[in-house]
Amino acid sequence: VEVHGLFAALARADLVEEGPLRLTYTAVRDPILNEFLRVWVQLPRKSKGQLLHEKYQEYQKRVRRMDEYVGYVAERWVELLMTKWRGEKVSGEYFGVDGEVTLPHFDEIGKERLKATGGPTVEIDVVGWGWEEVWLVESKYRKRKVGVKEVEVFEERAEVAREALEVEEMRLWFVSKGGFTEEAEGYMREREILHTDGEQLNELLHRYGLRPLPEM
Repeated sequence: VEVHGLFAALARADLVEEGPLRLTYTAVRDPILNEFLRVWVQLPRKSKGQLLHEKYQEYQKRVRRMDEYVGYVAERWVELLMTKWRGEKVSGEYFGVDGEVTLPHFDEIGKERLKATGGPTVEIDVVGWGWEEVWLVESKYRKRKVGVKEVEVFEERAEVAREALEVEEMRLWFVSKGGFTEEAEGYMREREILHTDGEQLNELLHRYGLRPLPEM
């Protein structure tokens, strides 16, 4: 009776679903309660430490999947922005450089996996192909600032891409929502690598009538 009373109270709170017959319950509606029950029924067979370890691993997997999804969304935002360009010039302040930057009218834009002859396969977040030049884009959607090491890794992948695409004129553009360390900014200025933080990217998106980066 006490159990039935408990489930009746949960049903009134809309946490469990009542069945067609009196005192029957067909499903748990509340996800937190459902998760509690899943763990609770395992307690006779597993220790609390083991269950905690398993839940932590499950949580880490979900975080990694979410990070991958968020990163993919940011890449597509940049890709959409690049489809709007028609060869106009904009202030270099959007790209961390002096003067103006010409935004090419690309014939094709997309994510690419490239492989040089006898070399490794690299993945480039966004590649823009134009008549006069090719742009390679690295996108990081996170709060932590990008450092020099990550820029160097991007350069290494870019060299593989250069050989695979067989092009001479190629620009590198690093987009980081969290920005860059001072050392990384200096490093990229010396090598004329375009770089844009989250605020600058949102300004560019607004300039072309696009929504700002989603906050996730």
